Amino acid sequence: MHKIVRIIFKIAGFTSLTVACGILVSMFFIKEPTNIEIKENCKTHVCASEKSQGIDIFSRCLKRCYLESNKIQSGMWAIPVVVSIFFIGIGLILLVIASFSSTKKKRI
Repeated sequence: MHKIVRIIFKIAGFTSLTVACGILVSMFFIKEPTNIEIKENCKTHVCASEKSQGIDIFSRCLKRCYLESNKIQSGMWAIPVVVSIFFIGIGLILLVIASFSSTKKKRI
């Protein structure tokens, strides 16, 4: 019974570490939008309906869209890193539990 529990904890621990590494590696391959793409998105999609209401309203919408997009883009890395740290912690805890469950206590 202890062997089965130990194997389950080891598998769960290694799976958790694999997920964390996968998240961290995938961050390097995800293409972040450039400033030109952000400006085009704001002009064509976000503020397109306000273009007919006047230049002043349209320019305020563009400024607000640029600021919000830059805030979102600057915080894009935070969530994957926090989730990776969580999975690393869970994986290490599970592996420690698996290693402690494998040791047998000798009685004197």
